[in-house]
Amino acid sequence: MKKIFIALLIIQLSVYAMDLKSMLKTALEHNRNLKAQEYAIGAKKQDFISESNTLKPSVNIGASYSKLDLDVPQTQIGQTAVGFIKFGLNLYDGGKSQALKREKRLRVKLAKLTKTDAIKQTLLQIITLYFNIRTLDEQIAAFRLKSKALQRDYKNMQKKYKLEMVTLDEVLKIKAELEDNRYQIEELKYQKEEALKNLSLLVGKKIKHLKAARLARVKGLYYKPSSTIEALETNAAILDESLKQVEANRKPKIRLEDTLSVYGYSDYNKQFLKDLPRSQNKISLTLSMNLYDTVTEPKKRSIKLAKLQAIEQLKYNKDKEKMLFNLAKRKLLTQRVKISSARAALKMANRVYKSAKIKYENGMIDIIAYLDALSKKTINQALYKKALNDYEIAKANYYFFSGMDYRSVIAKIR
Repeated sequence: MKKIFIALLIIQLSVYAMDLKSMLKTALEHNRNLKAQEYAIGAKKQDFISESNTLKPSVNIGASYSKLDLDVPQTQIGQTAVGFIKFGLNLYDGGKSQALKREKRLRVKLAKLTKTDAIKQTLLQIITLYFNIRTLDEQIAAFRLKSKALQRDYKNMQKKYKLEMVTLDEVLKIKAELEDNRYQIEELKYQKEEALKNLSLLVGKKIKHLKAARLARVKGLYYKPSSTIEALETNAAILDESLKQVEANRKPKIRLEDTLSVYGYSDYNKQFLKDLPRSQNKISLTLSMNLYDTVTEPKKRSIKLAKLQAIEQLKYNKDKEKMLFNLAKRKLLTQRVKISSARAALKMANRVYKSAKIKYENGMIDIIAYLDALSKKTINQALYKKALNDYEIAKANYYFFSGMDYRSVIAKIR
């Protein structure tokens, strides 16, 4: 029966358990924010298609009906019906359509880069949450071990109190420490539950348990501009095309139109009005040029200022990315030192606790000194595990801040 229960428990845990690499791959397919980004790309592609023909040919059909009432001269037609089909073509629009087409193409590229940025941010959030949850698991385990020790000591203390070997204060101190430890466990469990819900939201799948994972050791990484920098460069290029569109307003424009009309007449004097046309085809070639308006120059100045803003943002983000990359590299070194320090502190805390436990049992130290040693052992154990998990987060940050492709980062998961 016990074996069956354990088997069922393992199956239940495996339903919601997932390793880190699977989480990242699942998020790429199921994260709703990333799906929204894909729809945004599709919308921009359709915008580009709508501008793909720079000549912008058009075909329109229509009809009109007119009627004269009251005093109608014999030389005029009382009722006229006209049906027409018109073909139009912009032979030249000052380069506006070409610039608009290039802008739409750039906006597709910008949407793709925006999605890439969103993917990197999402994956980094998942990795960070994953190792933070692992830290919470280690902390819960450490406090549970402390709880077992306290429960054992509390039972022993109660026996000694009945034998009048210890005071009530000593019993109450153990009990207070036990209750505080219980609260700490519950608080950590709540933090873990909250983190798991956030992780499930990012991944797009319910997760209750985590499988062990780590990132490959960092080797020979160099900084290269990320998709964020490329997106800012693309945005500056879009502004260039917007400026060309505005400047096109002052350039000449040539349009060709061909209109075929079919007429129908009634209520007119056929003696006076003979040989009325039943159909006509009209071809027109129009040249126009805007000599003056109050809109073009302010728009040009606005776009030029926006371009200067984009250039400054680009320079700032380049400097920022390089700084973050260097800091991420420095963080790795710091975390390695922190791991060594935390390991040494844990060894010392374990020794102090063992010594304190023996001394306390032999009446050489009081309960406060013993509880202090137990607390330090628990805290140092949690800090050591946290240092290990923080090191994995530091590696992830270093990978992403280097400009590495997110697929390559996923491949680094072990």
